[in-house]
Amino acid sequence: MLDRMVHDELMQMLKECGAIMLRKEGEPCIELSSGLHTRAKYDFSRAFQYKEIRERLAREFVGMLGDEMDASAIDVIAGPESMGPFLAEMQNFSYFALSSCRLALAKKDKRGTFFFEKNCDLRFDDRVLFVDDVLTTGRTQRNIALALDGWHGRIDPPQVYGAVVLARTIPEHFHKNGEIFVPDVSLLSDTTNLVYPSLHCGYCMRQS
Repeated sequence: MLDRMVHDELMQMLKECGAIMLRKEGEPCIELSSGLHTRAKYDFSRAFQYKEIRERLAREFVGMLGDEMDASAIDVIAGPESMGPFLAEMQNFSYFALSSCRLALAKKDKRGTFFFEKNCDLRFDDRVLFVDDVLTTGRTQRNIALALDGWHGRIDPPQVYGAVVLARTIPEHFHKNGEIFVPDVSLLSDTTNLVYPSLHCGYCMRQS
């Protein structure tokens, strides 16, 4: 588990670089691409623009992974294409076994479906570490897992370990419905700014 002071320091870095968008009292909620409502939105692409922030996040992330799992058991680091700079930064820490792993970046087609290109070096017995920036409902993580599973039928099923930079606290109804993707490792957490379906958003109901 990340030290609380380090956790708060990293969250402050994200705020200062504009990677966290917070709604003020009286302002409408933010509607995410999933249709869920929240008072905070994370845009790690802003944070990844800054080398010092990218390096610091990667260093802490790799350190936590090293504490939680055997990196020598990983063959491929996979994630959405937007995570490419961060995944490459993770590999720069040569003391960690991930430096010798292959990278597999998932792209999106016009319909929003994730896929891996034909020349992607994925193998039947690969052990995959899937890394994403933010976990909200787990939809992205599940869809990329499906892309891994169906890639030319060569990984069936993949041995996938999940890790996210930040995990949001999800309302209980998601857990009951079995809709939540639970990562093996998460560096940061947001236990304050929950996400809700629009019909269950207490803030919106108070404003109506």
